[in-house]
Amino acid sequence: CCGYLHGVAYIYNTDNNQYLMEATATYQRTFADIHSINLLAGTSYEKFNYDASELGNNNFITDAFLWNNMDAGTGTKITKSTSTENKMMSYFFRAGYILKNRYLLTATLRADGASVFAKNNKWGYFPSVAAGWTMSEENFMRNIDWLSNLKLRLSWGQTGNADISTNAFASYGAQGSWINSDYKTVSGVMKSRLENPDLKWETTTEWNLGLDFGFLKSRITGSVELYQRVISDLLNYKPLNTYQEVKQVMANIGSDPFNKWLKPSCVMICEDNYSNAHGFPWVYKELKIGKLIGAPVPGTMTAVWWERQIDPTIVFGIPQ
Repeated sequence: CCGYLHGVAYIYNTDNNQYLMEATATYQRTFADIHSINLLAGTSYEKFNYDASELGNNNFITDAFLWNNMDAGTGTKITKSTSTENKMMSYFFRAGYILKNRYLLTATLRADGASVFAKNNKWGYFPSVAAGWTMSEENFMRNIDWLSNLKLRLSWGQTGNADISTNAFASYGAQGSWINSDYKTVSGVMKSRLENPDLKWETTTEWNLGLDFGFLKSRITGSVELYQRVISDLLNYKPLNTYQEVKQVMANIGSDPFNKWLKPSCVMICEDNYSNAHGFPWVYKELKIGKLIGAPVPGTMTAVWWERQIDPTIVFGIPQ
């Protein structure tokens, strides 16, 4: 009967591969029994390959071919294919120093390069530094029997994000664009993505102040953390005027300038027939969303809420 496809065959193939090569070198040494240094240097290389293809047809004289003889169909053939390749190169260095097993200092530096960005902004540089003081190792605290651990730490650092699922370069696509004199659709080429040579890494900057503690021979342990996170050069699509050929472009649309989180946590270990661990975490968050470039509503918005969660899960160990 007219109007039926008389059998449809369709094949869709995808090949998604990620390759990683990494090399590191470390150096450790202790001087005069009180100075300890730890150095690490390394590099990594990643490549992401994605390939996809589609093939289809209809109006087959018989179903016996299945999808093994696509050309046997007399209907409208479907032929599509796509391929992408992105690369990332990184160099990183870390130096750590410990004095008298109680004063700690660590510094790191990363240089990350991504092929998705234009030439002038392919590389991003992300440093960090952290300091710690194990107060429980001081002479004036060693005689406190119920105190197992007390450590104060402060850190600052930056990390980068290049996940835009595509790249910052212009691209073109082919599709049926108009009908010729024979009333047949003719394929034409049109722009499908705009180039943004100024697109750069999204950067997250974070301060962290923490206090770790342990009581009663570490039967009770926990920490209190206060940290502020700022995200700048947010990566997202920026809408364009509706009369543009392409309605959006990937851009650094603004910043998220003010996120404060207070995160205490505690774990108690009860020594009975089993070793049980109970956690009582909760989080206080204060978020302020800053101005976004091209946002429909200008200004800022602040949200404050509490999150408190008691984990009822009991982890059973081996009977004592």
